[in-house]
Amino acid sequence: MFIELKLRMKVLFITGGSKGIGKELLKQFLDNDYLCYNFSRTSSKLIHSNLKEVVIDLSIYDSVFPTFKNELELLEHKNIKEILLINNAGLIQPIQPIGSLDELDVFKTIQVNYISPILLVNCFVSQYQDLNSLKKIINISSGAANYPIKSWSIYCSSKAALDMFAKTLLEEQKQKRFPFEIINFYPGKVDTDMQQQIRETSKIQFPDVDIFIDAKEKDNLLKPNDVAKKIYLSIKNTSDNELFRRI
Repeated sequence: MFIELKLRMKVLFITGGSKGIGKELLKQFLDNDYLCYNFSRTSSKLIHSNLKEVVIDLSIYDSVFPTFKNELELLEHKNIKEILLINNAGLIQPIQPIGSLDELDVFKTIQVNYISPILLVNCFVSQYQDLNSLKKIINISSGAANYPIKSWSIYCSSKAALDMFAKTLLEEQKQKRFPFEIINFYPGKVDTDMQQQIRETSKIQFPDVDIFIDAKEKDNLLKPNDVAKKIYLSIKNTSDNELFRRI
C-alpha cells in the first residue's frame, strides 16, 4: 500500500526502476525513507509502503507527459524537503550498422533515451522551479556518449544529445533563484539485460561483440547493486559539484 508521508517528504521519481541499475537504485532510496515513484513498463516486484509503480511505456509519445504530470500534481508541494528525478530507462537497439538500421527501433530508442527524458525534465522543472527545497535531476548516461562505437550509432548519439541537454539545463539553472542540481552518471559496463542483448548480437551486425562476451566470461562486468550504491552515495555527496561523474 502506497503511503504519502505528510511531514517534509523526500521524494524520488525514477524511470526504468523494474530491473538492473534502476531497481537497485529504487532499493537504495526506499531503504533511506524516500517516497518513490517508479515509471516503467513492468513492475519491480518490490513490496514497500512508500513505493508507487506507474505502468508506462516511455517509447509511446502520447502517454509520457500526461501520466508524469498527473503524478507531480498529486503531490503536496509544501511538504517536500527533497525531490529527485532519475532518468534511468534506456534502450540500445538497433545494434546494426548504418544502412541496415531497423526504423522502428530507431524511433523507440531515440524516444526512450532522449525525447522522454526531455519531456519529463521539462515538466519537472516547470512544476518545481520555484520550490525552495533540495532538487536534483539525474541522468544515467553512458561513456558511449563520448566516442563512436560501430553499430551503436543511435545509442551513442542519443546519449550524447542527452549530455548536451544536461549541459544547457545546467547553464540555465545557474541563473535561477532556487536552482536544480544536475548530474549525469557514466556507470561503465554493468551486468544487466542490456549487456546480454549486446552479447547476443551477431558479429555481422556488431563486429566488436567478442569484447563484451569476453568481459562477461572473465567476470569483468560491474554488479548493478554495487553501481547503485556508488550512484546513491555520489548523489548524497554535497561536496561534489561535477556534472559528469564516472562510477
